[in-house]
Amino acid sequence: MARLGAGGMAEVYRARDLTLGRQVAIKVLPANVLVDRNQEARFRQEATTVSSINHPNIVTIFEIGTTDDVMYIAMELVEGKTLRQFLTGGALPMATVLAVGAQVADGLAKAHAAQIVHRDLKPENIMVTDDGLVKVLDFGMAKVGGSTPNQVEDLATGSFFTTRPGVVLGTAAYMSSEQARGQPVDFRSDQFALGLVLYELATGRHPFRRESAVQTMSAIIDATHEPLLSVAPSAPQQLAWIVDRCLSKNPEDRYASTRDLARDLQQLAGYLSGSGIVPIAPPPKAKPRAATRRAIDSIAVLPFVNASRDADTDYLTEGITESIINSLSQVPKLKVIARSTMFRYRDRADDAQAVATELQVRGVVTGRVQIRGDHLLVSAELMDAARGSQVWGGQYNCKFADVFSIPQEVATELTSALRVRLTGAQRKQLGQPQSHSGEAYQLYLRGRFAWNKRTPDEIKRGMDFFERATHADPTFGLAYAGLADCYCVLGAGEFAMFPPRQMMPKARAAAVRGVELDDTRAETHAAMGSVSFWYDWDWAAAEREFRRAIELNPGYAVAHGWYAEFLSAMGRFDQAIEEARRAADLDPLSIATMWTLARVLNLSGDQLGAIAEMKRSLEIDPASMRPYYIMGWAYYKIGRVDKAYAALEASIALGGDNPFKKGFLGHIYAASGRVDDARKLLNELIELSKTRFVSAFYIAIVYSGLGELDAAFEYMDRAFEERSSYLAYAGVTPFLDGLKADPRYNLLLQRLGLPAALRAPDHVPDRPQP
Repeated sequence: MARLGAGGMAEVYRARDLTLGRQVAIKVLPANVLVDRNQEARFRQEATTVSSINHPNIVTIFEIGTTDDVMYIAMELVEGKTLRQFLTGGALPMATVLAVGAQVADGLAKAHAAQIVHRDLKPENIMVTDDGLVKVLDFGMAKVGGSTPNQVEDLATGSFFTTRPGVVLGTAAYMSSEQARGQPVDFRSDQFALGLVLYELATGRHPFRRESAVQTMSAIIDATHEPLLSVAPSAPQQLAWIVDRCLSKNPEDRYASTRDLARDLQQLAGYLSGSGIVPIAPPPKAKPRAATRRAIDSIAVLPFVNASRDADTDYLTEGITESIINSLSQVPKLKVIARSTMFRYRDRADDAQAVATELQVRGVVTGRVQIRGDHLLVSAELMDAARGSQVWGGQYNCKFADVFSIPQEVATELTSALRVRLTGAQRKQLGQPQSHSGEAYQLYLRGRFAWNKRTPDEIKRGMDFFERATHADPTFGLAYAGLADCYCVLGAGEFAMFPPRQMMPKARAAAVRGVELDDTRAETHAAMGSVSFWYDWDWAAAEREFRRAIELNPGYAVAHGWYAEFLSAMGRFDQAIEEARRAADLDPLSIATMWTLARVLNLSGDQLGAIAEMKRSLEIDPASMRPYYIMGWAYYKIGRVDKAYAALEASIALGGDNPFKKGFLGHIYAASGRVDDARKLLNELIELSKTRFVSAFYIAIVYSGLGELDAAFEYMDRAFEERSSYLAYAGVTPFLDGLKADPRYNLLLQRLGLPAALRAPDHVPDRPQP
């Protein structure tokens, strides 16, 4: 036998299996070590533990035995290098980091499914074969099932042996924070260790390494690691999120399942290798569902069932559900999944536990609404998804005209059932009906029902319902906020149908009235902020209103999204990304929050992140046109002009004659040399503007791409006079890069009152080439 190496208690040799004629590795425990029963039991544990797991990324055990006072394990011979050997040359290529991490996580997921925790994962215990296969070795410290922190189970006998008092199992530099404290560990401890390994592979250094083992353990327990992207700026943002989640000090902030961790690493590795698999980046503060927690601090309200089966009353069931969600989202320290995500779970009331698992929430609210004559019967219940038990239930019977009282009653009783402590003001706000007029409230619900469909015709219908609601109850602040939202959609943004000067003053009047009537609603302040941002260009007022909306209702995803848009337009990208991710955390399946996040990532320079987010949105809504033009913009920025053409052309094919997308495509055609195609779109836009509203901004960006600066600035002046909402982004949009060398560009930014930091330097960025 040839000696391959030695560890703390055993030696490993290369040998030949004479029966099967194969090369194997023999791990032996010498006779002088066998006198220590703990070491013997650990050795036996490794063999019995690993032999119970059949996975390509975990070393295979062939046999365990004793001969001549020597205990041995015969296992597959893994020829290659340990990760420690790879690390002698410093950080590894990102493709290698992700390939190794994905395979290790996959093997660990298999072990964790068998209730086996490694507890000593480190570069020395991970080998990579010559053909790139990763093998996890050395399960001698593994914890099985219910063993306590300093116990290891002898699988051969089913008994436990205990380490010496004061001894913590594992290697100091690769312990989890709870492991270093000597606290109970589970599968999430291995996730922490894998996070350390990934960080080290990506950066070439350990995030908590100190001069001594004791100092290193102390840093693991208390210190904050330097962000991965600060050490390795070229690493994918998605990897930084994964590592941060694994290195959370609180195990509950890590992955609820190592299978999810493996999936995210596999998808990121596949995406970066060009396989087209979209990475689903984990939110940095996602809370996994934990069965041991007593308090319900996260909740999903499933759409209430319309027991009357009358489609004409769907507005009522959806409206009651949305009102309950909005009320609960004001409750401090309670995470409430937003409406647009929850309405993708229609008809899932019988599958509440699965919904809770998918959305990573602890509590699920379900309900039914039935109309009987002039009465309304509503039932609701709260289920603890971790335990599968009902926590609370309530039934409400009221006259149809008094429907406005139901959402607040349900929200108030739910809050009591959740044992949430509220101040007197918070309790009063929670129990306050949105309107005291049943007629006005029903009209408002009809307006929101139409508004949520987001088509031009439905927006106009919604506007009519909101207007009628304000007549039925002139003090109904939320109805005015709804009106402002409708006017904003019709007069601002890529789907604007009317000149801003025709729609936006009406939006401002409605928003101002809404705030005057109800200063305590996030919706009224968010509406006021959107008018200040997209039309008034009053940046201080816009920020003040968005921040006030979030202060009043931290769970209002719409306000976080709009504030993210504002921050990105001001060039404050770190804050913008944080707000966009907060919106996505509250409303994870909302196409709108995905669009916002992608747009912010795009403007910040993270084009790959933007593309990934839009591909994820297409998985949810394949017929949507909006992701394609955002991807087209992103591809253009990274120089993939061919893909930019394809994406924008697909967007136009799906969405029809939209001038916004034609302007974007025309700019890219022009900037990449397809001048004839650009002029064709330019002429179409000019001709179209004779019969319908076409923002001058769209025409200006085509001229910008063509390099015809006088014409571009002429149309920019027209866009200023029409108060185009897209001028809010004039300091950050890449579609004006061709204008930045001209002094008129900075004059435009000054007229808009945009921050001086956004003004153009003395050079112009190079354009991507086809």
